[in-house]
Amino acid sequence: MKGATIVKIYDGDLGRSGKDDQRPALKQMLADIRSLPKHKRPQAIIVDHTDRLSRNLRIMLKLTAIVTGKQIGRATCR
Repeated sequence: MKGATIVKIYDGDLGRSGKDDQRPALKQMLADIRSLPKHKRPQAIIVDHTDRLSRNLRIMLKLTAIVTGKQIGRATCR
């Protein structure tokens, strides 16, 4: 995203499968999104590829609902 500033990188799940939501970095990102006040929340979540966030449709829909509900954008690099 042009002009974006990286605030935090959640890379603790590198090498782990995107098939489930029991990943430490994903759990931390969601906890941060839920707990941070609006003015401290990220404007967007940027992932290398959609399947790095999740390869499970149910989980992807859940994540989309959470992120959209907090008015956070999503983008992929590919």
